[in-house]
Amino acid sequence: MARDWLTDAQAALTGADDRVTASETRINELLAAPIDPVPLPQQSTIDRTRLPKALAAKLVRREAQGLPVPRHAHNASAIAAPDSSTSDALTGSALTRRQRDALRAQLPHTEDTSGRTDSMLDRFVDAFHASGRLATLRNLLAVVAVGLAAAMLFGPLEPSPSTIAAIAALAWTLLFAAVAEERAENRADLALSGPDYWALEHATVAEPGPEPGTPEHQLAQIAAALAAQITACPAWASDDLSVHRIQLDPDAEAAQITAHATEISRARDALGPTPDGDGDAALRARIQRAGNEQILDTVTASLTRRVAALYRYAAELSALNTDYLALQAVERSLTASSHLGNLVRQTGGDELTVRHLDRLTADARDLHAAITTRLQILTGDLTALHELPAGPDDNHA
Repeated sequence: MARDWLTDAQAALTGADDRVTASETRINELLAAPIDPVPLPQQSTIDRTRLPKALAAKLVRREAQGLPVPRHAHNASAIAAPDSSTSDALTGSALTRRQRDALRAQLPHTEDTSGRTDSMLDRFVDAFHASGRLATLRNLLAVVAVGLAAAMLFGPLEPSPSTIAAIAALAWTLLFAAVAEERAENRADLALSGPDYWALEHATVAEPGPEPGTPEHQLAQIAAALAAQITACPAWASDDLSVHRIQLDPDAEAAQITAHATEISRARDALGPTPDGDGDAALRARIQRAGNEQILDTVTASLTRRVAALYRYAAELSALNTDYLALQAVERSLTASSHLGNLVRQTGGDELTVRHLDRLTADARDLHAAITTRLQILTGDLTALHELPAGPDDNHA
């Protein structure tokens, strides 16, 4: 089926009482239909065998504490230094806040379940610890406290209430400094540094997509084709869809769908063949496998709904694009007619010019109304697309 399914997308939904059901039915039909292969979005992963042992152990500790871990570090150097600034290169031991925020936002990470917050106090303590001032302050407080205690016990200092209170305050401050230093050391031990991201980037490798011939591979192919069609539409680059371009990145959408499809495909492959045998163990194994397959089917159905939402959006955008191109043609005709009008008036054809311009103006008005209506439908499709989960948490925030 070449690309007919793309060109007839709008026709497949035209007149449907329920566009959602019609689109999901169409996607399910396409799962069993031959379609032209398209390149899938590149998937990346970190080969931990290529990491230094200390960094690999750090990732394990972060995972144990529920801290986010990069799924890959492709292009981390460019993210850290977008202007090729040597001061932003991944060479220093500590990352700037801008670098941390950029890497956290632009690289996919696992979900943060630690509940840890990066407060102003934490950042202040971390900065003091990194500079060595926290340890200096702790040592200074310890010396002062010991000196006061010694002077009170063995020297001329009288053990007055104010002196005892001062020593107690110093002791509490010393305890706070020790706890803060231990906390800062723990945070520093788990924090990913510039060299860490550099090593992660060099350990990032291409990851194979979903297994060819599976429904998941077909869903990824459909999503990639739809994304390419959306970005190829002239209307997609128009001012009317500027907000949509902010809210939707078709290529990123296809990449997320492909990543989810890959995980489902791997999970199916991990199930292995259906166990044979008539014994109780084989029966229980088949029941367990059937239950796992049912779960995967449910997840695949959710992904199918996601692709169907993208299909509805692409179909409506295609129709909008037709109206958009027609409106451009009418506007060009109006521009040309304004010049032709001068020539026609010179030959006494004012009435003809008026009728022609009125007809073009009416056409433009009708097309504007049609485009406005389609924009409303398209916005609804975009909202529905955002309401559906793309898959496992690819946290970028």
